[in-house]
Amino acid sequence: MKFVTIFIFGVIAASNAELTIDQLKKLASFREACMKETGVQLELVKAAARGSISDDTILKKHMVCVFKKAGFMDGAGKLQTENIKQKIIDVIGDADLANQLVNNCGKQVATPEQTAFESYKCFYEETNLPVI
Repeated sequence: MKFVTIFIFGVIAASNAELTIDQLKKLASFREACMKETGVQLELVKAAARGSISDDTILKKHMVCVFKKAGFMDGAGKLQTENIKQKIIDVIGDADLANQLVNNCGKQVATPEQTAFESYKCFYEETNLPVI
């Protein structure tokens, strides 16, 4: 697993993956709307965007909110893996790598909150790209 993580990170780094201005604007609007909706503290969101991901109930609700607005989850909290793959492809331009990331990180678990939390954590660990 560690090799896969290093490999994925290396491919992403080599492809200079970064979010476009439009993607960053959308993410910012989702983040702001979800912060108002959930009442999450800005510092928790900033910390999570830097990789310090707190196991906090309100932060998890914020993650679900952002995932839903981004099309990563449906209204019932089920991951939308095809949407996630396409958004990854839009950023990194590599379908095989997108499939590998979704296979590694797109796991549905007990609750939408835990699913969003675990998926975000895994995706961040493998790419260093914040999506909340």
